[in-house]
Amino acid sequence: MSPPLNGEGLVGWYRIRVRPIDRPGKKRATLWTVADVTRERERHENVFQELQHAIDFLDHAPAGFFSPRPAARCPT
Repeated sequence: MSPPLNGEGLVGWYRIRVRPIDRPGKKRATLWTVADVTRERERHENVFQELQHAIDFLDHAPAGFFSPRPAARCPT
């Protein structure tokens, strides 16, 4: 949601749940709950970015290793 309801930052993330409530002898009601999950989403994004950095590092890591002979000469 933009702008966020708390006035902090540019956007806010909210979890909205809707649940029917049966009331015997009366019309059915609906319970709406709204939770601000902006901080949780920011944490998830940070974890995802760290994972992406690790994946990028491994993607660019060498595929093999060079090991010279004990006399430090390259094999011919």
